[in-house]
Amino acid sequence: MAHNHLLELTTKARYAEVNPEGAQSIPHPELRQRMDEVRAVQNGRKVSVHCASGVRSYLATRVLLAEGFDARNLSGGWLTLKAVHPHI
Repeated sequence: MAHNHLLELTTKARYAEVNPEGAQSIPHPELRQRMDEVRAVQNGRKVSVHCASGVRSYLATRVLLAEGFDARNLSGGWLTLKAVHPHI
């Protein structure tokens, strides 16, 4: 079973803090212009989108869905995930 493609939408500085292994990093304001990069590495997998709080990833998920991607949002973002699972 193929894993989802992980798309990180935070800034480059924030990505250095979070640094999810194997994630593609595209800052949210650049997503529409860099959609071909997502297509190039997605390989038919679902795209799991995340950011710090979940707001940018929600908006990006809507953009990706409109572009035909099978996209999912990490609701609440990394801040919520770390609050629930501090070992991550």
